[in-house]
Amino acid sequence: MCFGFIFPVALCISSVAGGVWVTIRNRKPAPHVVIIYLAVTSLGAGLVAWNHAAAITLGASLLVGFCLPLMATYFQLVLDELAPPNRRAEVFAMLRNANSIGIITISLTLTFWSLAVALTVGVILMLIATLAVIGAQVRGTKR
Repeated sequence: MCFGFIFPVALCISSVAGGVWVTIRNRKPAPHVVIIYLAVTSLGAGLVAWNHAAAITLGASLLVGFCLPLMATYFQLVLDELAPPNRRAEVFAMLRNANSIGIITISLTLTFWSLAVALTVGVILMLIATLAVIGAQVRGTKR
C-alpha cells in the first residue's frame, strides 16, 4: 500500500491550522516575524527535499503548511496598505499571477525532470524569496 498521500494531507491540515491561528491571533505580524516564517518554510522545504526519513519529511511538511497562511496573510495586508485605491484589483491580480508562476515553475520542473530536481528548485526559490525579503527589510530600516 502506498502512503504518499500522507504528506499532502499533512500539508493541508497544517495549513488549515495556520489559518485558524491567523484568525485567533487577529493581527498583522511584525516584519521580523515574517522573516522567521520564511526561514522556517525554507528549512522545511530543504528537509522535504533532503528526503532522509519519512518522519522528518512529514514534520517538514507540517512546518511548511503551517507557515503558508501566516505569510500569505501578511503579504496580502502589506499589499492592501501599499496599493492605491484605484489599482487595488490590479495589485491583487499580480499577486495571484506571482503565485501561479511559482506553481507553474515547479510543475514544469517536475514534468521535465525528477521529483528531486523539482524539490531542489523549490528550495532555491524559497531561499531567494527569503533573501529578497531580508534585503528589503534591511534597506527599509536604513531609510
